[in-house]
Amino acid sequence: MNVVNRIVGIYLILAAAAAILYSVIEPLAWDIATLGYSPVWLVLDPVSAAGILLGLIFAYLGQRKTAGTTAQIWTNRILFYGFLFVTLLFFRSWFGDLTGNAASDISLDVVWGIAYALYVPLAIATGTMLLRRQRGE
Repeated sequence: MNVVNRIVGIYLILAAAAAILYSVIEPLAWDIATLGYSPVWLVLDPVSAAGILLGLIFAYLGQRKTAGTTAQIWTNRILFYGFLFVTLLFFRSWFGDLTGNAASDISLDVVWGIAYALYVPLAIATGTMLLRRQRGE
């Protein structure tokens, strides 16, 4: 399980870093008003979706093991329920966008912004916990 924790932890951190980095770079390098959304999101969305699902699964597994201090118990629960919330936001917006049943562009932008703003710290925190768990801390 240590190897799996390490691989998933590294994946979560790298996927979150790629998502936030491109979220900052896109407005500087791409004109959304005239060109629409960048095709890079066609790659980043599935990468983020996999990260969200992995984060949800590993946060759930950590939450099930509620042994430890009260702070560890609360940390595991916050990560799990945070990922659960992000999962609902992300996949509702993503499937709505893919099927053409999305809300208006403005509200969709707000939902995507909230989903990615929550996903990044949750993924980095979960990835860091997995890497620490792998080292035995």
